[in-house]
Amino acid sequence: MLGASAALATQSPDRRAVLHGWIGSQTDFFVGADEKSGRAMQNLRAATSNKRFARIFLWLGITTAGILLTRDILEHIMPHDQTQILNVLEIVGHKAEFIDVFAVLCPAIASFFTSSAAIWAYRAHAYNYLQMGKIFNRALSVASSIPAPGQSEYEASDDFAFKELVHDLGREALSENIEWFISRRGQELG
Repeated sequence: MLGASAALATQSPDRRAVLHGWIGSQTDFFVGADEKSGRAMQNLRAATSNKRFARIFLWLGITTAGILLTRDILEHIMPHDQTQILNVLEIVGHKAEFIDVFAVLCPAIASFFTSSAAIWAYRAHAYNYLQMGKIFNRALSVASSIPAPGQSEYEASDDFAFKELVHDLGREALSENIEWFISRRGQELG
């Protein structure tokens, strides 16, 4: 915001400082110079990882519960000395406490990953960051095309156009920041 206020406060703003010090750095923050290292992609990766881990633990829990259920059913319908399967399940039975706990913990861990993704709103923030990255990237392109003092096409009205662009961009940045702040406050209170 310092870049925006400095640009608006001077008659002829230091465009280079505004372009590289604020608009360019914000573009890098939101989407990254390589369009893979910015906050948008970091949040998308976090959302994807949480979803993947939630599914893994959910299916591990379901599979483990299925194995335990199968063991219990077979123990009740077959004598112990009749099948080889029961010998394998007896080994499982010796570790029953661990397996029971594991079967219960897996869905709880899956729930943790699911609610963590919802609480931190990774996908929603990734979408907002992508949008802000596009806005700043577009502003960088437009601002760079406005003639600056010393260029042959420069007119005094170009400073006004540059200031208007910075003003509008600053308003958009403040709006996004307020949305982010409100969502974080909601997480703390909720």
